[in-house]
Amino acid sequence: MASLKQKLEEAGAALASAKEQLAMAQRNWDELFKQATAGGKSKRPALGIVATVNAMLPPTRAVDRIESVLCADAHRKFSYQDIADRTDLPVPSVKALLYRMKKAGKALRVGRGRWQAAQPTLTNLDAMKAQ
Repeated sequence: MASLKQKLEEAGAALASAKEQLAMAQRNWDELFKQATAGGKSKRPALGIVATVNAMLPPTRAVDRIESVLCADAHRKFSYQDIADRTDLPVPSVKALLYRMKKAGKALRVGRGRWQAAQPTLTNLDAMKAQ
């Protein structure tokens, strides 16, 4: 019989795997959404070994790191400090980058100092269809 600690470790590993799969599915959905709204082809390279490896690596650009934090929980309202803690960026940089992301349509300001992901994700797609 497995101990509680082993069960927790297995559950943690399963959760991490599920999060990676969700993130990959969200990126694919976002790409298809952009194609559908733009009416054009994607500039994304064909999925091969290089593209797959790049998709598995953590984002290196600060904007990508902030976007991944916002998309990780699309319904949550993040403060500047929350994002700075998760991305290891200084708060002034987070503020400036969020402002730029807002102009680009990648982030949405939802309150005083609170931010969310601007694009719909797989989790709220069904809710959008029902409306």
